[in-house]
Amino acid sequence: MPHAPSPADCHPLVVDDDADYVFLLKRGLERAGVPKLQIAHAADGEAAVRLLAARPKPPSFVVLDHHMPGRTGLQVLEWMRGAGPLRALPVFMLTSANEPALVERAFQLGVGAYFIKPVQLRELEEILGRMMGHWMGVASPGVPAGSLTPERPWAS
Repeated sequence: MPHAPSPADCHPLVVDDDADYVFLLKRGLERAGVPKLQIAHAADGEAAVRLLAARPKPPSFVVLDHHMPGRTGLQVLEWMRGAGPLRALPVFMLTSANEPALVERAFQLGVGAYFIKPVQLRELEEILGRMMGHWMGVASPGVPAGSLTPERPWAS
């Protein structure tokens, strides 16, 4: 019988070009129990595609920014959804982009949740906890709390 996933089993990929925010994301994932060496990072969309294409095993999930040089987050998501084994990979958008059309397109492409980057570290850690809960299967099914949706594409 397979064991339930734990944070120690998690191998997330963070795709963001803001080094300071990447530091906070990694710190938050570590505080959630993910071992530091298991957190991969791509600094832009092109690097994410190269990394995902070359990796023999997909990451546990992807935390994806939208506004990046080269390919945007949505372009990376579009590529992933057409790339065989990555088609079902959990992806969480964590971005400052909250335009309704972007939110709607992300959900059309099967994003698990769409979060606006918070300013407070405590809020970021709560969002990362929701992502981890979704990945571990302990959170209730559906879109995690706090996510924008096509029906509600604005921050509350």
